[in-house]
Amino acid sequence: MKDTLAVKVNGKLLVANAGFAPIPAFSFNDPLAIGFLSLKKKRFSYEPDFALGLNGKPWITNHWFRLIILKTSVIIVRTGINPFLFFESERIPSGDERIHVQRNITFELATDHNFRRNGR
Repeated sequence: MKDTLAVKVNGKLLVANAGFAPIPAFSFNDPLAIGFLSLKKKRFSYEPDFALGLNGKPWITNHWFRLIILKTSVIIVRTGINPFLFFESERIPSGDERIHVQRNITFELATDHNFRRNGR
């Protein structure tokens, strides 16, 4: 009997000595650690990732919520939404440092098509 409550969980951790950004306008310029997670149940998936500078300052939090709306042996159609936050430190005229948060939201409609015949 199939377990209908099963959730597939995957994850990984990346540590890099030079920061990079998923959006080219942002630059980290310092070493960072990024944690990736993927939770999937039937047609729904939640895929968050978090980046933290090795100096302890937050950099990004990224959350993909995806839903497969059509799945056949030939085509998969999915939709998704991605609320994204980018944190950056900035000095204000008083000399204090504050963390400024930039928000972004992205929508996705994507398809995968299998061009192979008979599943080969």
